[in-house]
Amino acid sequence: MDEWGEERAYLQQVTEAVSEELSEIDRRFERGISAADEAAEESVRRLLESRFRTLKRAEGSPYFARIDFLSKKNKEKIYIGKTSVYDRESRAAVTDWRAPISSLYYDSRLGSAVYDSPDGKVEGELLLKRRLTVENAELKGFDDIDVTATDEMLAPYLSVSADTRLKNIVATIQAGQNAVIRADAGRPLIVQGAAGSGKTTVALHRIAYLAYVLGKKFRPEQFLILSSGGFFLSYIAGVLPDLGVEEVPQLAFEDLVRSAVKASFYVSDPSETPADPYKRSYEILADIDAYLATDVSLFSKRTNAAAVYRRFLEQAALPQKDAGRAVASVRKNRLDMDDLAPLLYLRIRTAELADLRVKHVVIDEAQDFTPMQLTVLKTLYKKASFTVLGDLAQGIFGAAEDWESVNRQVWQGNASIVALQKSYRVTAEIMEAANSILGRLPGVPQGEAVVRRGEAVTYTDVWGEDDRAAACVAAVKRRAGHKNIAVLLSQPSLCHGFARLMQKKEPSMAPGGERPLRVITSRDGTYEGGLCLLPAALSKGLEFDAVIVADADHYPKNELGTKLLYVAMTRAMHTLDVMYEGSF
Repeated sequence: MDEWGEERAYLQQVTEAVSEELSEIDRRFERGISAADEAAEESVRRLLESRFRTLKRAEGSPYFARIDFLSKKNKEKIYIGKTSVYDRESRAAVTDWRAPISSLYYDSRLGSAVYDSPDGKVEGELLLKRRLTVENAELKGFDDIDVTATDEMLAPYLSVSADTRLKNIVATIQAGQNAVIRADAGRPLIVQGAAGSGKTTVALHRIAYLAYVLGKKFRPEQFLILSSGGFFLSYIAGVLPDLGVEEVPQLAFEDLVRSAVKASFYVSDPSETPADPYKRSYEILADIDAYLATDVSLFSKRTNAAAVYRRFLEQAALPQKDAGRAVASVRKNRLDMDDLAPLLYLRIRTAELADLRVKHVVIDEAQDFTPMQLTVLKTLYKKASFTVLGDLAQGIFGAAEDWESVNRQVWQGNASIVALQKSYRVTAEIMEAANSILGRLPGVPQGEAVVRRGEAVTYTDVWGEDDRAAACVAAVKRRAGHKNIAVLLSQPSLCHGFARLMQKKEPSMAPGGERPLRVITSRDGTYEGGLCLLPAALSKGLEFDAVIVADADHYPKNELGTKLLYVAMTRAMHTLDVMYEGSF
């Protein structure tokens, strides 16, 4: 039998095995679940339902790779997929990508190879490394490769359109990403990841990996994903279920504080609120401790933390003008982002609050968290290990300055720090343009694009807002072949007015038009793709086929303005148009 025939025959076997297991789960439900008690019955039911959903997701594409490995004991032919599949004799027909032996596909070349198993290192020879494309239970193609997971393996995946949600990347995990995913869960891990380096998908795959290897110790609900904003969380929500991991809590920091404090409040847009150095400092925590020490009656789970925080601010060592504004905001149930960590700390202290259920916390966009905020979170989740991922070049809220100081202040230097600096999102032309802007800030880590060439970045000098809107309309038309196009502005306050100006120039972009231009604000819960206009700060973490930076001249040339412009430019996968008046 030729290789195509062999691969098709094996796919048929696996497809039948998946179908048989799905049918068996159906039969078990038809017969009724029996267990020792009601709680055990519910647990079995949930496990079967989760397994059924996982198999259904893998049904059309049960695996993506094959390796042949010769060890001292035997020769193994291993197919790698999102989840394990077993034949009638309970032999592994497909091996989970998280299994130790699967790391050979990501990390090793043909020839001598070794992987870490629970019983120690296994040495042998990697005889075959094959990438397979399976869609709708049909073999579309395969090719044999003799590389570690590098740019060559990514070539078929880099030219696709941006999606409205993040994708899982099990078929394209790179060696550096694989090291982060499989890193020791017991030691804090800090990941510096350039724009487009895949740090968010790596974070989610790390959770899936840890859930697999620590399944007997951790339940999915004992993991926690935290981010600085809730809008971004809707973008990543679908990845973990696709990987067969469900019920992992995903929270914006402000929602975590609302839940812990048991209060409802509105948080001001951080891009429109000046940073408060005092409220970001460890000094405020010491002052809260001193304030609480004056009244032991405050140490109760019934204490109104928000009210106590307001009284604390009235006497805190703030400039009088700032103190007045801060107190007024708390009274109106409107907090700044910098109020959240001190308020949470006060709640932790007065209620002796500690969440011991959470065993591992993943913090994405960690450059937006100050060391003090991270310390407060470490105090709340005192039994948890941490993985934090961010990009200092995208630190638009001036929180983290460098990871070494974060490590010293939060983890006493005990965290591992690794870098993912290669960007898989942008073309070489876009990365070169973005790095030229970032070059204004010596010492800030720059991204490195994979070798994917594209169109040159287009720069248009405009004259006034009317001409700016016309230029943006022309750019949208020029990029009409792309599915997801974003017009990015420097300030949230400019968005609605500029959208109306563009819609006046081009009626098809008006609501109800052929291709409506949707304005996205921080109050929106989801990103639905298409043609949209939003502030650059809100685009952080997202990606689009085409990006139009509408007002490059409006970004200040200071540190935060430079980083925000870098964020805007690196959202583009394929084309980037930059509008400016005079210079930028």
